[in-house]
Amino acid sequence: MLRPHDLSFIKASSLPLAAITAHYGLNHLARLRPRESVLIHAAAGAVGQLAIQLAQKQGATIFVTVSTKKKKELLMNLYGIDKNHFFSGRNLNFTSQVMRITKGQGVDVVLNSLAGEALVEPWRCVTPLGRFIKIGKRDINAFASLPMAPFAKNSSSGFEEAFRYLQTGRHSGNAVVDWTVEDTIKFNKNSTYVIAGGLGGIGRSIARWMAIRGAKYLMLLSRSGAKGPAAEELVEDLKAQGVEIRVPLCDISDKTTLLSVIQEYERTIPQIRGLIHSGMVVKNAMFDHMTRSEFQATLDPKIRGTWNLHDILPKEMDFFVLFYYAAGGAFQDAFSRYCLSEGLPCASLDLGAVSSVGYLAENMDTSKIITLSYTGHEVLDENDPHFPVEYACSPAVQNPESPWDAQLLCAVSTPAQVKKKEHAWMQKPVFRHLYQMDKEHVGRVQEDSTAINYGALIKEAKCLEEAGDVIATALAKRLSRSLSVPGEDLDLNKPAYSFGVDSLVAIEL
Repeated sequence: MLRPHDLSFIKASSLPLAAITAHYGLNHLARLRPRESVLIHAAAGAVGQLAIQLAQKQGATIFVTVSTKKKKELLMNLYGIDKNHFFSGRNLNFTSQVMRITKGQGVDVVLNSLAGEALVEPWRCVTPLGRFIKIGKRDINAFASLPMAPFAKNSSSGFEEAFRYLQTGRHSGNAVVDWTVEDTIKFNKNSTYVIAGGLGGIGRSIARWMAIRGAKYLMLLSRSGAKGPAAEELVEDLKAQGVEIRVPLCDISDKTTLLSVIQEYERTIPQIRGLIHSGMVVKNAMFDHMTRSEFQATLDPKIRGTWNLHDILPKEMDFFVLFYYAAGGAFQDAFSRYCLSEGLPCASLDLGAVSSVGYLAENMDTSKIITLSYTGHEVLDENDPHFPVEYACSPAVQNPESPWDAQLLCAVSTPAQVKKKEHAWMQKPVFRHLYQMDKEHVGRVQEDSTAINYGALIKEAKCLEEAGDVIATALAKRLSRSLSVPGEDLDLNKPAYSFGVDSLVAIEL
């Protein structure tokens, strides 16, 4: 290999490995083509910078992750990358950000040098027929295979019809199932769809998803209207995609206001054919400290709002989908079964916690979200709710075998997952029956009954230091159970809040 005269031996020695890696990954394996998009991780490194140069030579759209502001400024100055195409490599939220900027399309190529969970996350933003290139040896055995969730969109709903047709004996030749994107839900471009709470985090995500699936008329109902950068950005993005969007101020729990808004807009928009109800009000308080007005404000969108929407919107709709939580959800579950008994489409989604958009993302720090996962919640990502919503919008829910099919459970752990985490609340008598979920752990209750008597150990301690060690051991064991983390992972020299201990966990301790 010839060395240019203006390139020193020291600089030249650093190039071959990085250059060959970037060239082999992007050009040989990924076969990056002009006008495709590529996500390059750790882009300020040697491989990353050479990958940027190769991608620019191909005429590709470049997205990058960096770990510091200085590295971002370096790459902007050297390569002129759009400032909106930078993401932080220190957290896993970049996946949803990439999907938002690419209007839900994702990227054609991912050049990934990250490890651990960061290896799996970018897989979520790869387009159909995209390419995922992993460089580096770390975790190569632990992640010998990646989850195939992105391929679920290739599934076909025509298998049952095909096999039943073959059973009739009337066929000649073969019955072919057509694997096309038309198998997914497509929204009617000549209909209007209403999203209550449409300017909240989850509502915005659903609105973008519906626009990608063909919706051209959207009415987003919100008590605050299109205020704030996120709401304004959504409106601009949807208008750029040719979507006619209406964002009236409307409290759905006020029937008079809702009726006035619907009557005003139905003169200028196509017929309303579907509803997504994601509106919510959160008033956090312990139940014995909650006032009646706080309790009522929380329930109103889910109970009064749901009934008002049912009463005012047309009955001849394609879908009526409810998101819910806690007490308000008990009503919405019963309401969905009532609608099915009346021959009306309706589904209620037990959605659970969503980390990257919505209330948790906007009101909780990362440590509290991690605590949720420790205490038994299966935390969802932004795109996860789209799949049950797609099912709830399909004709499949209009002819269920049972009214109970109207309730869709999301983010439910398997029995093995629940017991593996050994949540502290499972020790309470009311939950002890969960140990019978399979016979492998039937004897667990008896085993746990042989608890250590720490009071006796403290009394037997010969000095304050020894008593302190007993107390520290007891607290560490209880904290390990409350957070569902191994005891050896807890450093007793660190403050409790560093483990994500909030007020609720502190009360348990």
